[in-house]
Amino acid sequence: MSQGQTIPLATAQKIAELIRSELAGYCAQIEIAGSVRRQRPHCSDIDLVLLPKDGLRPEIEARVRANPNTRVIKSGPQIVQLLLANGVQVDLYMARTAINDLAGYIPGNFGMRLLAMTGSREHNVWLAELAKQKGYHFAPYKGLMRGGRYAITKPAGAGSAKPTVEYLDGEVWRGESELEILRALGLGWIPPEAREIDRVNQHPREEAPC
Repeated sequence: MSQGQTIPLATAQKIAELIRSELAGYCAQIEIAGSVRRQRPHCSDIDLVLLPKDGLRPEIEARVRANPNTRVIKSGPQIVQLLLANGVQVDLYMARTAINDLAGYIPGNFGMRLLAMTGSREHNVWLAELAKQKGYHFAPYKGLMRGGRYAITKPAGAGSAKPTVEYLDGEVWRGESELEILRALGLGWIPPEAREIDRVNQHPREEAPC
């Protein structure tokens, strides 16, 4: 597809389901995200969130590279980006399991990755602002964080570079499921198709846990 071109939702769903079924055996969890999950009438790309089984992350990339109808255009710890023969872009976002070692316990981030990569972008901004109001930090690659502080940092050799706001010294608190993150923000379950900024006033509220 050329830039700005979209495909109908039904077509995008079929492609996404096919990719999910082909990669499911390598994953502990795998879900469709993005505009397909939000059921937008037209989609510009296809997004999936994957939690690879132990040791199978390389196998996932080998599997997609072996398909003659796909071309890997980007590969890193967080994402594998593909271009299909028909021009459709596919983004495979990688999640991680919980970490429990001498440094302490860190929840897994599959729920946060799925929440953030489902979007919409405006909805994520709203969630991030809500998290900040409650003293938390919405970190799409990590999870919902707490116990830290926001600080303004200036780049070395400042010049015309603008200061940035960073969240420092926090810990990941919630991340393994979307619902636990939403509840921690004082919200109830939000169906993916309702995650558009013009619908935030309709979102169910709950008492946020301590």
